[in-house]
Amino acid sequence: GARHHCGITDSGEGHCWGDNSYGQLDLPEETWTSIHAGGGHSCGIDSDGWVHCWGWNTEGQSTPP
Repeated sequence: GARHHCGITDSGEGHCWGDNSYGQLDLPEETWTSIHAGGGHSCGIDSDGWVHCWGWNTEGQSTPP
């Protein structure tokens, strides 16, 4: 992301760090297969294939596989 980063542990636990001005670090508690950090938001794919986004202009959005 612009001022934050995210990563996933080997067990699928997600972590984001850095600037949290828009809630872009407040990821849902899921097991993740992928997480991407954007400018003021982050998005990820959980182990069930759902896409979740959080942060600027995305709060609470999720999309089924």
